[in-house]
Amino acid sequence: MPAAAVLLLTVLFFLPGLSYDFLLWDDSLFVVDNPRIGLTWENIRWYATEPFFDLYTPLPLYSLMLDRAVFGLDPVMFHWHNLLLHLAGACFFGLMLRRIGARDAVAWGAALLWAIQPQKIESVLWISERKDVLCGSLVFASLYAMTRAMARNRPPWLAGVLAALAMWAKPAALPIGGVMIVWYWCRYRRRPDRMKRMRQLTGPLLLFAAAAAWSAWVTAKTNPGVPETDWAIPVGNLFRYPLTVLLPLGLNPVYPAFSGGWAAALPYIGGGVVIALLFVMAARKCRWEITPVVAFLLIVAGTTVPVLGLLRYTTYTFCDRYNYLVSAAVLAAAAMLAESALRQGMPRRIVAGCGIGMAFFFWFTGWCYMPYWKNDDSLFGYALSRPGAPNLKAVEFYLAAVRPENEEACYTVLAETVGRYREEYIRLEGERPVIHFEAFLAGHLAWLRQDFAGCQAHYRRIAAAGGRDCLFVDRAAPVFCHDLGMISLAEKRYGDALKMFRAELQWYQPDSVEYRETAALITGVEQVAAQR
Repeated sequence: MPAAAVLLLTVLFFLPGLSYDFLLWDDSLFVVDNPRIGLTWENIRWYATEPFFDLYTPLPLYSLMLDRAVFGLDPVMFHWHNLLLHLAGACFFGLMLRRIGARDAVAWGAALLWAIQPQKIESVLWISERKDVLCGSLVFASLYAMTRAMARNRPPWLAGVLAALAMWAKPAALPIGGVMIVWYWCRYRRRPDRMKRMRQLTGPLLLFAAAAAWSAWVTAKTNPGVPETDWAIPVGNLFRYPLTVLLPLGLNPVYPAFSGGWAAALPYIGGGVVIALLFVMAARKCRWEITPVVAFLLIVAGTTVPVLGLLRYTTYTFCDRYNYLVSAAVLAAAAMLAESALRQGMPRRIVAGCGIGMAFFFWFTGWCYMPYWKNDDSLFGYALSRPGAPNLKAVEFYLAAVRPENEEACYTVLAETVGRYREEYIRLEGERPVIHFEAFLAGHLAWLRQDFAGCQAHYRRIAAAGGRDCLFVDRAAPVFCHDLGMISLAEKRYGDALKMFRAELQWYQPDSVEYRETAALITGVEQVAAQR
């Protein structure tokens, strides 16, 4: 019954978001416009041997291929598939906690808190993050299988296979081998046959290591990663990820732009140290030995290693969805601490009250945040409204997500945002691209207001560079060409209009709506020009 209640409450929590649409942010690249999304042997082979957007994640891509083949482009079914995998992860997480000694109420209470923790919204409702939910379900199934094998005194081969598959779902599963070693050592450290027991792990760990090595080799084909030089980022994240499990405030769907150095990292470091010390003090109060205390701290720290930012693959420094596995480690430690407190005589109502209070906090925070994932406008508008300089990814995708009905308002917001954080963007990208992007924004706003002279004056500033010395060329260039083509059309300079529309056409995929609309416009202008 407790497991069924957890699954039902988790479904109710995510129910409002299951009708949301695909997002421009990666959903188009992974599902909607992915030329390799067809369920064919060639595509299956390709994903098995090649990275996709600099990561080796074949299993989620196979899963998306299957959804596309069965359900077409119905986003509701993709959302349900994500949710079912998330439910499987919650179920195995609860079962794993039962195996290591937590009573039903504690184990399934922790599983519910993990399942509805607000950072999970990004993993479950963003279809492209099939990686998280598939990896998580495999990781928790692996750890559960390991505890069963330990109880039966058998080598955990199934756990090794599941861990290897988790590695091929997302590289965040890398620390699971270390978690198994720590777990075995804690369990058998005092037994005379401990080395024999530890040797049971050898085969499964070698299997997992082979899967990890293959994943690293394939990924390195396109991006071996660049070492991070600002150590404030990984050190700050080491404490930031566990801290935000318990205090999921300031949720941001698109990576925050800048770390801010040590000044920005210190509050997270301080908060994380305080939480760790409180955990140690509470564990000692509950008469824990030092070994399990250190083990849980090592597991929490270990699960953060793949997401610390030690290697820069893109422009992020922190991301809410990367807490998928870290949050499980934190809540597992909290669950076992609560179990120990109950065994030491703490009143059940206190433990229950803390759990229920946190569940209500998570539920309220999550439901306030969830609507921003409804569509592109709300998602990127929210990202730009957060305090601090928005990551350039947010600016880029917001530019692409703009819809005709609110185009002027959106471009005004973009212009104000770039102007407000101009110096920081220049520091990152250089002066010329930022100046030209500002000119593009001002020029398009002038076009929207039918100020042809103003539009052309701004566009001349980037025309000399051919529209290529500008941030987000693939987003800005077709708008640039379209505006100049429409101005030429209004001034009845049909030859110039055709030249610009044909240039615009080169930026679109041949099967896209934009391509068809522009091609139809070119045909219409050619007919008018021929009549004259």
